[in-house]
Amino acid sequence: MQLDERDVFGKSSGKKPAKKIPPQRKNFIPEVQEVSLPPVSKNSALPKNKASIKISFDKANVLGLLDKIFDWSFYALIFLLPLYFSPFIQDTIEFAKQQMLFAGVFWLTVISLARAIISEKIQFKGSLVMIGLIAILLTTFVSSITSVYPYSSFFGVDRHHAMSFATLASLAIFAILATHTLTAKHLLRAWYLLLGSFVIGTILTLLQLLGVFLLPWQFAKSAAFTPFGIHDLWGVALSFGVITSVSLLLRLSLGEDRYKQPISIALAATVGLFLICLIILDDWRLWLMVIVGLVTTLCLLFWRLPQDKKIVWLVLPSFIIVLAATMMVVHPQRLISLPVSAQPTLKTSALIAWDSLKSAPLFGYGPGSFFAAYSQHKPGEINKANIFNLWSARFEQS
Repeated sequence: MQLDERDVFGKSSGKKPAKKIPPQRKNFIPEVQEVSLPPVSKNSALPKNKASIKISFDKANVLGLLDKIFDWSFYALIFLLPLYFSPFIQDTIEFAKQQMLFAGVFWLTVISLARAIISEKIQFKGSLVMIGLIAILLTTFVSSITSVYPYSSFFGVDRHHAMSFATLASLAIFAILATHTLTAKHLLRAWYLLLGSFVIGTILTLLQLLGVFLLPWQFAKSAAFTPFGIHDLWGVALSFGVITSVSLLLRLSLGEDRYKQPISIALAATVGLFLICLIILDDWRLWLMVIVGLVTTLCLLFWRLPQDKKIVWLVLPSFIIVLAATMMVVHPQRLISLPVSAQPTLKTSALIAWDSLKSAPLFGYGPGSFFAAYSQHKPGEINKANIFNLWSARFEQS
């Protein structure tokens, strides 16, 4: 029913009601005016926003974290490598140390590469030492290729891992990373850690010789066991420790250090301990090594020290040189007996080395191949000897 339009008095007008036009919807979207900006050239400097500043700070933090990881990994490898052995493999000492060296150098290399990628910088410090090191590596590489046992020369086999090319290359990479990454302060700490490792290994070896076995494994319950591998290598560590301790002691005495007195006492005690152990070993080759190292130290000190300090600081190395020369002639009675070890004499080793050079004059028999040279060039007198069946023995080192 459609109602018509009525007037105010209720009467119908007869007109149809007009259609109501709906109101138009209002547009609530604001109008956008186009603004033309001037073109930006490539060389114009853009203002730095907060995001770019945050990224730069994160990059610095990552580099600092990588530096700390590298430092502590380097310190751990320096300290643990002389002491490390594994009771879970057959070659408990030499092969275990080689595997630890491989793992440690690989880890340090990965950290160094990550740092170089983030910092976008790679540096190499060329020096005569680095050139000589690279020359030795190349010569050893070629000698390993032409070796009578190439696999043994490259990677080492049973008790021949220390002289392999892989071990030498790992040590070379380790030295390059240390000299290119660490500062003089970090390297000084590394020397102290290495001496501390030598002291712990020396104390453990002395306890083994005295019959005090602290390690629970059966292979370690012997006087012949030492974390250095054999007692000859222990003697090399002792000689090197004496030279290093004296050098650090003189350096510390000439400078100003916060902990000068306690470190000096510790270094002096280390020198005394190592000298007592060298007297126990009674090997003229070790004393000769000490003399050569300390004479080199004396020459450097005489060249660098002021005139008024030369006489005072040359007393300690001179005294040890005189002691070493005396011990090369005098052989005191040993207070501690050492395990018996059979090895060729120096004369026999020299003859075998000379015959090997004549048969292979360019590169020899290769690293870690002395057992092959001994089997081929051992003197005829050994075949006639019946002591310990030396005629059938094969020595692996000279």
